[in-house]
Amino acid sequence: MKKNITQELVDLINYSRIKNSPVTDFGLFYKISQRDAMFIVTVGKKKMINGNRRLEFLAENEEFEGNTFESLFNNEYEAIKYLLWVGFEIFISDIFSYETEALEKMDLKYYEKDRLNEDIRKILVFIKRDKELEKMDRRYRLLSKDMEKDIENNYFPLEGEPEDIKSYFIKSVYDESKKNINNTGMAWDNITNFSILGYSITEMKNTDKRRYALNVRFQIESFLEEKNIFNYYEVEIPAFMNFICEIENEDDETLLRNNLRLLYNLDENIIYKMIIDEFDNFKNYKVEPAQESEKISINDFKYEVLSKLAKYMPGIFCTGSKNVFTISDIEELSEEFMKRSFFDFKKHLFADFALSNIGLKINDINTVSSFYQMVERIAEKYSRGSN
Repeated sequence: MKKNITQELVDLINYSRIKNSPVTDFGLFYKISQRDAMFIVTVGKKKMINGNRRLEFLAENEEFEGNTFESLFNNEYEAIKYLLWVGFEIFISDIFSYETEALEKMDLKYYEKDRLNEDIRKILVFIKRDKELEKMDRRYRLLSKDMEKDIENNYFPLEGEPEDIKSYFIKSVYDESKKNINNTGMAWDNITNFSILGYSITEMKNTDKRRYALNVRFQIESFLEEKNIFNYYEVEIPAFMNFICEIENEDDETLLRNNLRLLYNLDENIIYKMIIDEFDNFKNYKVEPAQESEKISINDFKYEVLSKLAKYMPGIFCTGSKNVFTISDIEELSEEFMKRSFFDFKKHLFADFALSNIGLKINDINTVSSFYQMVERIAEKYSRGSN
């Protein structure tokens, strides 16, 4: 293989942020190396500086900050397969299903800059033309046909769909251009819109088991139809959601899993309904006049909260590319892994198997740490069982 595809993929992931990727995506630094015949992808947090509101990551910094994690691969094919998925959510086998001409003309939209889209297109074409990679891909698929695209089989959607809410949301809640505005800090019902202003995560007191509360500050828009008046106010809802972190039985884990997956699937409709359900309690909360404030998008809100919860509850859950998975979910994968394995439990092979199945997009160091702590717990269980 004349061209160093693994290094080119690592460079693209490190220095070029993909459009619409989560705010934490660009916070990790990847490094490729070799040890004997093994390929090693090392992942760690980039050095960072404080921005005005969020952490701004220094793309040009090639140093790790804090702990790093290594993924071991038997050959370059496995390393490329891994990097294509975590960086671009591309299955390497899909590349070989296209004609070379189709790949060359493919209109890729990963980046704002056409030059970067052209770079990833050239990499895909090179992979397609590499007979050694194609041969290895064919061999791997024959060995494990059902491992490559198992993600959907392990995706557990929420039961039912959220209530259909009118689509009259506007981008910014507080708009000075509106006439007939009331902004005296009075809570009205008939809520027509909201924005997320901030949040905090605190440990709850006086509960039967340890729990974390997610407290959320909202800016609310309501409308008094008879007088044609818009009303704006801010309110913090304590324990808008809560997450049990003392898992003693299956019911505890089911409760945690359901709340985490609700958080993962939050959208405007779901949050709107939750605010409406909470409105009767507004009389017990501090309600204040609305201010021009920086808003947090729902996607950034979800990813940031999941990241912090993974830091507070390591080894209990991790966030995959399509859902949230608890330790029991990963243990079920370990049982499936052992059914297919001809060897004793191998930690690094199982980690690769689990990553393929849950579709983990490694976009946050807290999620990475929590995932590998779960792997360590499962490996310890198998180690005790073999002694």
